[in-house]
Amino acid sequence: MTIQNLLKVLPPPAAPTYTFDGPWEPIEAELGTPLPQDYKELARVYGDGYFLDCFGINMPIGSGPYGLLVPEIYERQKFFVEEHPSVRMFPQPGGLLACGSVDVGLTLFWLTRGPVDEWPIVVWDHKWIEGEEVELFECDLTDFIAGVVSGTIDPRGFPSGLDLEGEQIFVPAEARD
Repeated sequence: MTIQNLLKVLPPPAAPTYTFDGPWEPIEAELGTPLPQDYKELARVYGDGYFLDCFGINMPIGSGPYGLLVPEIYERQKFFVEEHPSVRMFPQPGGLLACGSVDVGLTLFWLTRGPVDEWPIVVWDHKWIEGEEVELFECDLTDFIAGVVSGTIDPRGFPSGLDLEGEQIFVPAEARD
């Protein structure tokens, strides 16, 4: 998968911050898995920042509040093992691998099933009723973001009234007020 759908609905920032073009091998070796190509392109083109002033993707480098990729994955794994032991987390086959978060307490995950470039996105809200904690989106990460910013994907639990027409659709991390 590629980031083409995202580029169509959201041009990259003129001055992105904390872009990352590798090397990916040390990160993937530490995690024990390759990462999706669309995620790598997102890190290279957009860098660290905020979508719709409410959610962000964990990047390999950066300064935003959404956390760095590897430490955030370990933190989420630890939390879920302790608080939700029945949830299958990566590196278990088909486990969840954290990739972002939303200001209102949601976590974005890759569902690590099938080929890496086809991992779907799971949105988890810790406040939902038992058994209704997740929403599965059968698309890659950048298609998920493209859908949210264009209004074609509306995850429950996301803030309502998002400004899909404003100039603040994506703001690099250091440029946010």
